[in-house]
Order: sequence, then C-alpha cells, then structure tokens
Amino acid sequence: MTITAITAACHRPEAWALSEGYMKAQTRKPDQWIVLDGGDQPSVCTMGQEYHYWKELTGQPAMATKIRRAIENNLIKGDILVIWENDDFYAPNYLEWCEQALSKYALIGEGRNLYYNVQHRWWFDHGNMQHASLCATAMTKKAIPTLLRECLRSDNPWIDDRLWKNCKLPKKVFDPHATGKRLSVGIKAMPGLKGYGSGHDKDCGWAIKDPDGLKLRELLGDSADNYTRFYEKPVEIKTIPQPETTPSVEVHIVACNEEMVMPYALRHYKTFASRIVVHDGGSTDSTRDICIEAGVEVMNWDTGGKINDELLRVLKETCWAGTSASIVIVADADELVYFPHGAANTLNHYLHLSLPVVKCRGYEMESPSLPTTTGQIYEEIDHGAPDDRWYGKPCIINPKLIRSIHFTHGAHEANAELLNRRRFIPTTVSTPVAYLLHYKHLGPVERIAKIYDDHRARFSDENKRRGWGWQGEGIVNAQRKRTAILSQRKKIL
Repeated sequence: MTITAITAACHRPEAWALSEGYMKAQTRKPDQWIVLDGGDQPSVCTMGQEYHYWKELTGQPAMATKIRRAIENNLIKGDILVIWENDDFYAPNYLEWCEQALSKYALIGEGRNLYYNVQHRWWFDHGNMQHASLCATAMTKKAIPTLLRECLRSDNPWIDDRLWKNCKLPKKVFDPHATGKRLSVGIKAMPGLKGYGSGHDKDCGWAIKDPDGLKLRELLGDSADNYTRFYEKPVEIKTIPQPETTPSVEVHIVACNEEMVMPYALRHYKTFASRIVVHDGGSTDSTRDICIEAGVEVMNWDTGGKINDELLRVLKETCWAGTSASIVIVADADELVYFPHGAANTLNHYLHLSLPVVKCRGYEMESPSLPTTTGQIYEEIDHGAPDDRWYGKPCIINPKLIRSIHFTHGAHEANAELLNRRRFIPTTVSTPVAYLLHYKHLGPVERIAKIYDDHRARFSDENKRRGWGWQGEGIVNAQRKRTAILSQRKKIL
C-alpha cells in the first residue's frame, strides 16, 4: 500500500521543525506528504513535501476546511491516508503501525488519547475507546468519502467524533494500555498560533500537573528535550528534597490461605504504612494467626467459601471508604508495592502532582526455592520478569481526589470519578515509578500447580460462567507461566 500523510500547518515554525524530524525518523516513510498551510509565516518544507498555501484558510476552524479542499481537489494519491498533525509527537514506527493495521480495517486509531501542555506542564487522557482523536487516526481510501461528508457537514474542527461515529466500514480503536507504549501524544501550547480546545489553556480543571516534566519524559524519552527547551527546564527527580516523613498510608490486603507470603507482606508494608487491614476470605491455614500476632487488623470477608472476582472487585472499590489517610493501597497478599526512590519521596511526589490513581510497573518475581530470610523478601528474591499487562496495576489511590473508583475483574484497570465529576483512567505507568512485585511463582512448579488447582476447585459459578481465572489443569498454567517468566527473568532490585 502507498501512504499519504496530510498536515494542516499554520504559523508554528518550531513545531513544524520537530514534525519534520519525527517524519525523518519513521521506519516507513510516506509516499506522499501533503502540507496544507495558511499561516502568516509559511512553513519551511525541507523534505520535498507537496506544499499548498491557502492564506484565506488560516485561523482556528481551518482544519476541516483544509482537509475538505484537499479531498475535493483530488490531492490524495495514496492507498491510505494518515492524519499527521504538525504539533504532535509520533513514535518512529507510527506509519509502519498504521499500514499494518489498515491491512485489516478501513479506519484505525490509537485510543485513550493523551494531551500534554508543554508550556504549563499538565496533562490528561480522554479515556476514549469509542473513537480516536484526529491526530491519531488513519484510514484507507474507502473511508475518505465519510471524512469528506463530515468536513462538508460543518467547519467545526472536531471532525474525529463524527467520523468514527458515522463510518460504517470495519474500524478499530487500539488500546495503548494493551501494548504498554503510546505511539502518539497530542502536544499542546507550542510557540506560535494558539490552537483550539482546552488542551491549550493555561489551566485545566481535570488535568494532572507535571511541574517537573517527569510525565513528559516518561512519554517521549529523550524527545522530551525538544519541548522543555522552549520553556523552563524541568527538575530531575533526584533534585527534589527528600521529605522527612511519609504521608499517612492505609494498606488493605486481600488474603485467603496465604501463610507463606503473609509475614513478608506485613513486614514490608509496616516500613511505611500507618494502618494495615487484612480482609480474610475464610483462611483455614495460619494466615489469621500471623496477622493477629503482627498486630494488624483482620476483618472477615464473607465469600461463601468461593472465589468470586465480582465480590473481590466490590471489596477493593469500597473497603477504604471513609478513610482519613492521604494514600490508600489495595493489593492481594502476594503483591508488594515497592518504591525504588523511597516511599516518603515518591508518595509525597504523588500528592504534589495531585495524582488520583497511580499505575505501578509490574513484575512477576520468581525463585526455584521458597524464601527463608527473616528480613524483606525482596532482599532474598530479587529476580523476576516485567509484566505491566497483568501486574502493572492501578492500586495506589488518593482518596481525597475521587468520589468513587471502578476496577475491572482482577483489578488490572481502573476508572475513577473525580470530585469534579470528570473521569480519570490511568493507562500508563505513573512517575516517579512504583513497582508492584508479585510473589506467586516461588518454589517448585508443582507447588504453583496445586495453588491453581485449589483455586479452580473454589471458583464461584460466576467465575466459571465468565471464564475468570485459569479454568484448566494447574500444571499446564504453572509450567506455561514459569517458562514465560524464565524467558525474561532478570535482576529487578
């Protein structure tokens, strides 16, 4: 397939220079790059683009008009059309990804679009998975008539929602959370003509502040320097003074028959938590005795002797209601939230950034033998495999910023309602980073197989009906998981 990229440019010379740089870095170059300009200062094209200067189409609502004129004048020659906005960031494999995705669909895009205001240092993601922002949308020729209709319908610049809603061809919004990496970031408030939309405003009531530029660097890597040079230089995390005290932290641990790992979980959380509550789902081993001896609160969690992920979801959403703590952590007994930059420093930074929910970086820890240390478990077992998909969970909550939170089954994703009624969906690992160390695969593989079999025997009817949890023989899953971990095993701490 041949690729046409189309850019509506308008009086942003600094952004335009960066845009050309991102295009030069593409692993798959476009066969045609159409630039539709209209600013007082024409964009300087250095890559042989097909340049059209329409001065009368300058101004904020010009996007739809420019695209309409390009289609009506039959300028688009490629088999696929990629919208390439001049002030946004695109990963080097973006066009290659578009081409591959459009071999199956007529309309594709990257969802959960994230906007970053580089001047005022704040960001938010829309959480949209029903459509993609225009800056992250591409299509085949078959979808172009729909795009034209929506441009003709109105010169309103927000074409994206109408395009996705009214296109009846096969289409797909891809979730960057599933891959763990974003391919596009909407950059706002670059020097030059101010864009339209709240993303360019000085303040945004539902955005998350990023005064130190840590989120920008997480998103763009070294490319973050392309933007911070226009405004004040970000402060590196290592220069932030170490707070003397840890904010009040309340930890809620869900457990059932976890006598092996529970002493280590309690020992770890006691290093920074002001309150620990264990919700016991009917343990028949020494789990409860261990908790009582350690002096932590134990609450009965009535599961009817079954494993029911719906009950687990509700528990994690509500067990901390009414807390006075600054931070709440909700985790399973074999999940340890670890702060490589220090608990006090990291948690105070989260409060400074007003993060409603923190998504951790996930690791599945592994050892062929069980721990024997009387210290911290990660001092003895410090190897594992990265796993942001299943264990990069959003398990750290600022209860003073949200009205409620909704977890998916397994608590792998979260959707929080903020005090201002806006929605916040953590889709990328937060910074400063927190690790979620999952200590399940310890000891012989047969031990893990027995855990899976015991769980399967206790699955509720709802778990069985919905296919929640491993439904097959335990040894099969245990061996599969152990093989996957060993293939990526490395020193984590």
